[in-house]
Amino acid sequence: CSCRCHPPHRGSLAQRALRLVEEKTALSSFTDLKSYRKSEFLGIVRARHPETIRIMLTGQASLEATIRAINEGEIYRFFTKPCNPVQLAHTIRDALAMKSLMRESSRLLGTAKRQRSLLEELELEHPGITHVEKTDDGSIALEVADQSIEDLIREMSRESTRDSERRRRE
Repeated sequence: CSCRCHPPHRGSLAQRALRLVEEKTALSSFTDLKSYRKSEFLGIVRARHPETIRIMLTGQASLEATIRAINEGEIYRFFTKPCNPVQLAHTIRDALAMKSLMRESSRLLGTAKRQRSLLEELELEHPGITHVEKTDDGSIALEVADQSIEDLIREMSRESTRDSERRRRE
C-alpha cells in the first residue's frame, strides 16, 4: 500500500484531517486532499485507526478509484456525488449502530474472557466443580445430600462469610 511510503506533507489538509481522526470518533468530510489520493488517505486512517468506520463520498467515481478505496481503505460504503441525502443519512445511522455493536461485542468478549478465567481458577481450587453430569434426557443430575437442607444452608452461609472475610483481608 502506498499510504505507508508517502506520509502526508506537514500542514497539508490531509495531515490536519489525520489529526482530527486521532481526536474524534467520527470523520465527516474532506473534499480536497491534493497531497495524495483519497483512497490513500483512507488507507492511512485504516492503518492507524482500524476501529474508524470509513465512508467515501466522491465526484470522481472511476472503477479504479473505487477498487483502491475498497482495498486500501476498507471502506464501509462508497457514494458518488450527487448522492441521495436520505440514503447517506441512513448509511451514517447504520454505521453508528454498527460502531455501537462493535463496542458492545468487544465488551462482552472481555466479560466472557474474565468469566472463563474465573472458572479455570475455580476448577483449580476445587477440581470437578465445573463438571456437570446430565441424565440421558439432558437434565442435570444432582447428587442428593445426606444432610438436611437447613444444614446445607447453614454451611453455605458460613462458607460465604469466610470468603467475604478472606477477600477483605486481601
